[in-house]
Amino acid sequence: MGKPRPGSRKGMTKLYKSAKRTARKKAAQQRSIRPRSSKVVHETVRSTWDSRLTPGNNLKKIGLQASVNHMAKTRGGRKVSIPIQAIPKDAEAVIEDLEKEASRKERRNLVVHPGERRALEAMIKRHGDNWTAMCRDIKLNYLQWTATQLQRKVERMRAIDATNGMQ
Repeated sequence: MGKPRPGSRKGMTKLYKSAKRTARKKAAQQRSIRPRSSKVVHETVRSTWDSRLTPGNNLKKIGLQASVNHMAKTRGGRKVSIPIQAIPKDAEAVIEDLEKEASRKERRNLVVHPGERRALEAMIKRHGDNWTAMCRDIKLNYLQWTATQLQRKVERMRAIDATNGMQ
């Protein structure tokens, strides 16, 4: 085939005035879009956050690492020791607050969804503790839970009822 002749428009699409205008508008619009500053949700981090700094610099100021990927690289198949960096003095309080929050146990959700409760109670009423029969009941087990899933859900529902003082 070879090269097209100079000046020929072979293989190129022709842009008309309206298409050029919309392309120009879109390009100008994309240039004008500034990145939105994301809100810092965590209270202890928000207190020390400086919106004029980059997120990486803010985390470094607090004493946290933005990305540890570059630190954990291996050279030639052998592991490299990671140097421990000193924690800034003003960041120690923030780190203590973060550690306290991380050490707190998370409260478990002690609620069974009402629709799930109705379905489980109907299956227990009809089949008792026969998990395979519950599993095969097409009309009541419309969510197609397996026998093991049904057993876990019923045990969880009974445990929650026992802690809440129901039944």
